[in-house]
Amino acid sequence: MTSCVSCQAVFTGTVPPACPSCGAPLGRGATSLRRGASILAPSGAPTFTPAPRMKLPVQVTLGIEIDRTGSSDAFRRGIATSSEVLLEAIGAKAKGLTVYVGTHGDLDYGEAPVLHTSAGTPEQALADIRAITYAGGGDAPEHHLDGILHFLQTVPWPMDSRTARGALVSFLTDESKPSQSGMSATEIGEAIRAKQLLFYAVCQPTPTLQELVRAANGMEIAISDAPDRAELQRAAALVAASIVATVGAGGTVPMKTVA
Repeated sequence: MTSCVSCQAVFTGTVPPACPSCGAPLGRGATSLRRGASILAPSGAPTFTPAPRMKLPVQVTLGIEIDRTGSSDAFRRGIATSSEVLLEAIGAKAKGLTVYVGTHGDLDYGEAPVLHTSAGTPEQALADIRAITYAGGGDAPEHHLDGILHFLQTVPWPMDSRTARGALVSFLTDESKPSQSGMSATEIGEAIRAKQLLFYAVCQPTPTLQELVRAANGMEIAISDAPDRAELQRAAALVAASIVATVGAGGTVPMKTVA
């Protein structure tokens, strides 16, 4: 009993010169039946089981940076649900997924950035996200630019985009204050792009955040506390696909905005 090396159709008896299912040459190109392969159907027609969908050999470092001020409390469920769907989508495509989760607060009240997950698993990251306390601040605008810049400089992002990819996802509400570093939204966006990261802002659209997204060549997704799961999965699929598609390209590629 042999099988086609191209489509895995299974044959018994005399092996034909070419596979009637896919046309691939057989004979020496046929292989012995592997464990779990199909056998001939009662009608005599060759049958085969589809090969399992393999994960692409992509190592992904995913950073999730969240505004933890009181402004985000109204979106806590949406942040957790969006993160869950995103982690599932990327984990399904990537061979390896390492996650960092950070938050920022109101620097005017001494609320320093916090790293909740460091080189963790998707499961650990999701648990840490669900445990975040949203409080303080709440009086827009917020210190989004400083929070993103601190996180950008903290996470050990991949150095070689030909073999790995880094992606930064930020959950933000309201407008951002000017950064205390003195860097503009454009300069911080350019810093994100210089590290060859894919950037996604899940946010309420504001002039400063849109400037940041444009400079980073990123994607803007509307934040919601009750997001439609089908829409989330569609957006997450775009994110996951853009991450794995750019490995080997040696640079970032333009991304479509999700309405």
